[in-house]
Amino acid sequence: MTRKVKAILCTIVAVALLVAVAATTVLAQDDPAPPDDRPGPLVKVAELLGIPPDDLTDALGQARQQLVEEVFTRTLGAIRERGIISDEEAATIVGWWAMRPAGEDEAAMKAWLEQPPELSKPEAIHHLLRTVFSFGGRGEDLIGQPRVFAALTARTAEILGVPHEDLVRAFHQVVRQTQQAALSGALSRAIEQGRITPEQAERIRQQKGQPRRALVRRQAPAPTAESISQMLARAIEAGRITQAEAGEISAWWQQRPEALDRLMEGRGDSPVAGE
Repeated sequence: MTRKVKAILCTIVAVALLVAVAATTVLAQDDPAPPDDRPGPLVKVAELLGIPPDDLTDALGQARQQLVEEVFTRTLGAIRERGIISDEEAATIVGWWAMRPAGEDEAAMKAWLEQPPELSKPEAIHHLLRTVFSFGGRGEDLIGQPRVFAALTARTAEILGVPHEDLVRAFHQVVRQTQQAALSGALSRAIEQGRITPEQAERIRQQKGQPRRALVRRQAPAPTAESISQMLARAIEAGRITQAEAGEISAWWQQRPEALDRLMEGRGDSPVAGE
């Protein structure tokens, strides 16, 4: 397998990982959006802390950006020290990283990921992105990732000048309330649709102290055969790969490990924070 083909495959896997990281755990699919006058999770957390919601939002964004940059620098340094990449390749990665799109433009992010630097070991990019983008979720979505959540909330509390334990307590309280409300709504709809009985719903409600898994997971679209084909077509048109190399990549995708599909579907996640 050529270096160029390996780079494309690493990009595909990186996209899959980003989709898995960005997936949001919820208790029901196709729930109606909350009314405009209903406060969101961060607003509720801010109210518990007695601070303006914008201050919390800004601090979280600032903390996330700081941590992402620190993790990028630390991970890149470790990869370089282990001899996986050269100093020249590390400099190339730094330049590529500086060109990443700002904001949440999914199309721009995808286009950026499709142009990784040429490395002797393309899997280095895969490892780097997987580590760095672990900080990609919202604060309340990261409770199921204890180390990431602890780092993000600690930095946010430092920026806000509030006790870390107060911020963590507020997040957990809001998440519990949100889960309880979502569970009640999901159970009511399940009863109405005849999927469970009222007795079964009551047994679920009485599972005190037991961690609950999401009933349904809402995810960003995972890579499909069509999206892979479109990406390869653009790469051929841009002269980055040949038709033969595209065929090799397509063959790999069709025979991809089953574990990758499980990862993209979000299976095997940790339970949502308990009551």
